Formats: sequence, C-alpha cells, structure tokens
Amino acid sequence: MKALTFRLYLLEPVLATRLGGGDPNSAVGFDFIPGSTIRGMVIGRYARQHTAEAADAAFRRLFLDGSVRFLNVYPQAATGQRTLPLPLSWRVEKDTTDPICDFAVEPQQDGRQWQQVGSSFCLLWESEDDGCKAELYNPAWHVGIHTAREDRQKVTKGESTVFRYEALAPEQAFCGAILADQDDDLEILKQWLPEGEIVSLGGSHLAGYGQVCLEQVEIREDWQEYEPIGDDTDRIIVTLLSDALVRDPRTGAYVATLEPVLGCAHERAFVRVRTVGGFNRKWNLPLPQTQAIQAGSVFVYPAD
Repeated sequence: MKALTFRLYLLEPVLATRLGGGDPNSAVGFDFIPGSTIRGMVIGRYARQHTAEAADAAFRRLFLDGSVRFLNVYPQAATGQRTLPLPLSWRVEKDTTDPICDFAVEPQQDGRQWQQVGSSFCLLWESEDDGCKAELYNPAWHVGIHTAREDRQKVTKGESTVFRYEALAPEQAFCGAILADQDDDLEILKQWLPEGEIVSLGGSHLAGYGQVCLEQVEIREDWQEYEPIGDDTDRIIVTLLSDALVRDPRTGAYVATLEPVLGCAHERAFVRVRTVGGFNRKWNLPLPQTQAIQAGSVFVYPAD
C-alpha cells in the first residue's frame, strides 16, 4: 500500500482536547494526535494558495469525500516504528506484568485473577527464540495550570478563573500516515508537509501549546499498518486500530457492535465506547456528540 508517512516531534505540549474532560475549567487531551487535527492543519496551509470551498472538486477530493484518509498519529516506539492501540482483549495475571494472554485467542477459565494491561499502545514483533513479543508504551503527559483575569495587572477577588490542562508532553515523537485512492494526491499533499518546518496543532497556541516539527516526510510504496504474526487460529479476530462509528440501519442509533457492517454477530467481544464530537468554528457551535467504538476493541467471529 502506498502512503505518505511522517514523524511529529513535539516542541511544546500538544492539546488535542477530547470530550468528557470533567471540570468545565479543565481540558484533557487525547493520548494521540487525531487524524482530523492533521487534516485541519493541512487544510489551513492549502487554503493560503487554493480555493478551500466544498464546491471546488479538488478540495472535495483531497479533504471531504473520503478519497484521502488522514490516519491518527500514534506514539513512536523505541525502535522508531509506529505503535498501535493496545488490544482490549489482552490480560495479565493480577499483580504481574507478563506474560500477556490474549483472551480473544485463548479464553481463560482456570480461576486465576486477571487484569487488563495498563498501557495504551503497543508494538508487536516475532522473535526466533521467544515467539511473539510486545513493547508497551504510554505517552508522557504535561499538566499545566493557567489563570485568566480580566485585568492582568492586578488580582481582584472573584474575577480570576483557574484552568487545568492535561496535554501531551514535549520532547516525544509520534508517527502518522496519509492514504489516498489516487497516488498523485499524495504528491500534492506532501508539498503541504515540508520536512523540517514547525507547525501548530491543537488548541491554546498563545498559551505555549501546539508547536511540532515535521520530520521524515516521505512517500512509501510498501507501507502496511500492521503485519500479522504468530500462529493461525480457528477464529477471525477483528481489532479496531481507530475509533469506529457504526450505525444500526433499523434504529438509526450508533451501536457498540460491528454486526451492521459485517452482517453477523460476534462470539465474544472486548469493547469500550467513548463520546466523540467537535466544534464548528464557522458557526461557533458544537457538533453533535455520538458514541464511538474505541480503538483497541476486539471482536471474535467463527471462521465461516
């Protein structure tokens, strides 16, 4: 698969705010950089020299109709490779860290106490001596406290507001990829991601957030999101590598199953959901909020 890949090195904390941060005076970011954030940054740069309207055919193809996919930007492993969301079916025995057992492959019924693996991302590989191995990764966080006052020159009781931001910490790297139906579109997009340039992502730029450096921008001919390892099983296992919005055609509601997409029910599943939404700056209004199946969710199906 052909893809435009790149690395982001964080020079400042990056705040890509997610919903459900709790206190209205606080903001909690994702533990990755959403693909929509990259898409918005590229649109801003594209609009400086081109027509950025829905009626424009080139703009629609590049950014609106799904011909181009901006994948989420996930943390970089120590080996320099892109990590992926950790499967929610992974378990370790209580009070231990290894070995990891995948309940999607081998459900355990032996009475031992199990707990979920306490990491967000992983990198898998196969060792000739030890079989399947995994590097677990959690990104580093920056917690900032900010005070807003009507008059910056004096402190008046009752006129100050304290904000708490949880953002991705600087001095760490994240790897992203862009896919396109037409290979020429990747060449077009590459010019808006110049290597070595500093760009701003996320929110609160004036408060010292958002600056990242674009590195290792290249078009790869043989890129793959993931290469399967290990032995075959007698089941089909589907693991989500990004959040999924699945709507039931009968009710119109968003559901936490892939049955409307695949046409069959799962045998077992390991699922989390989260609320997703956004904000339209043109209208100055929030976008509708919906329930998405969270990345890392695992569904198991019979082989037939």
